[in-house]
Amino acid sequence: MPSVIRHRIGDTFSRRMTWRVGGVGVNLTGYTLSCAIVTDAGNAPISTATCTPDVDQATNPGVFVCQVLDTSAWPLRTRLAFFVRFTSPSGTVKSSPTVLIDPLEDAP
Repeated sequence: MPSVIRHRIGDTFSRRMTWRVGGVGVNLTGYTLSCAIVTDAGNAPISTATCTPDVDQATNPGVFVCQVLDTSAWPLRTRLAFFVRFTSPSGTVKSSPTVLIDPLEDAP
């Protein structure tokens, strides 16, 4: 079962994650990361996340941050989903597991 994140609409969406293969962090030096936030039901695009590997991959292999600065237009009561696509310097593409997002109503 995918993990579920609860996120308040209007707050910056920011997640620090680690990509591991066989329990070991993958050095992301030279990789390109991409991520789209979509509706879980129909995969309609909602936002594009900016994903940036940690600058010190030797010390923090596989660590990266994905963020969407403005989530004010995210729909309420609609489960969202995302996965991160990793493209290696040689062009090999791998994807992370899907993560679900339950948007919460913005506070008054």
